[in-house]
Amino acid sequence: MSDAVYQALLSSALGLSIAIPAYLFYSYLASRSRQIVHSLERAGTEAVCLVCDARQRREAGESMNGRGV
Repeated sequence: MSDAVYQALLSSALGLSIAIPAYLFYSYLASRSRQIVHSLERAGTEAVCLVCDARQRREAGESMNGRGV
């Protein structure tokens, strides 16, 4: 009986010694991927804003020149 308990405790300890670092590594990768996605979203939003601003300036310049749309 004590051999079975010893083997169960040993298996649990081994499992935890693998699972805890794996979870920490997963947590780090998940956090890093969220940061990258956030940066990409910000860059995309900035690009859209630049295009919209350029379009508005172009349309404002055309209306001032009397061309209209």
